[in-house]
Amino acid sequence: DEDTSTKEASTEDASTEDASTEDASTEDDNNSTDSEEETIESLKDSITELETEVENLKVENETLKDEIESLKEKLNDKEEENSELTTDKQILETENEVVLDKLSSFAKKIKNQLENRMLDLKIVTSDVEVTDEKRSKIIKEIKNMSIDEMSTEIEGLKKKIKPKKLSDNTIGKNNGKNVETIVDKNKDVTMGDYLENFIN
Repeated sequence: DEDTSTKEASTEDASTEDASTEDASTEDDNNSTDSEEETIESLKDSITELETEVENLKVENETLKDEIESLKEKLNDKEEENSELTTDKQILETENEVVLDKLSSFAKKIKNQLENRMLDLKIVTSDVEVTDEKRSKIIKEIKNMSIDEMSTEIEGLKKKIKPKKLSDNTIGKNNGKNVETIVDKNKDVTMGDYLENFIN
């Protein structure tokens, strides 16, 4: 009987061991399956995140393309504007040269008129007779003067001239009366008056 009970006990122990081994094996399989499922779920989530990121990058890429196109258009506009400004600048430079030429020509005319006026004033106010040689010398002096210098000297020369009543050196017939003016027949206007009008 002891043998039988020992056999039964050992059979029971073996059965228990088999059952516990079987349970452990099943538990390991369950744990392994759970772990794989978690990994798969985690990978799915990562893939979803990456897909979302890719979509966002595509949208951002499109936005950047639009911005690049907009910047290209602005650059083209600026280049056209710059080209127009360059053309405008060239036109203005050309016009400026024309204006400067006209001003230079005008200044020369004014200087020439002042030179002639000053020559006349110097001759009229001279205390001695002006010979051709003296006239040439006066002309040379006047040519070397600036407009400002001439203007100042002309003002001084104008003060030297005073109207005179002349009875000789008549122009035309006046029966010994005051010299008639070249400009009109008013007998009250003298040569001095005429010169005063000429100077002013």
